[in-house]
Amino acid sequence: MHDKEFTYKNSNNDSKPNVMVTTENQSTLRGFNRNYLTKGQATRIQNEWNRVKNQPWSLTTKERVVMKRVGKPARTSFRMYRKEYIS
Repeated sequence: MHDKEFTYKNSNNDSKPNVMVTTENQSTLRGFNRNYLTKGQATRIQNEWNRVKNQPWSLTTKERVVMKRVGKPARTSFRMYRKEYIS
């Protein structure tokens, strides 16, 4: 998991997201938006991610497990961004 800050053109309310990226491929970027989290909630998400990152599960399963363990802050801050709108 790494942090990435960028400008997103296809958004009305959050055009400069700061994201803890879980997965990134040619067309999309997925992760937890730090703009919707307190520092403690972000740390909790990172700690849970570190616990599951070496499991032999798919990335979507790992994201789902982290969201289930952390609860509402993780679910409400999880976003998917299309690369075509990132600059």
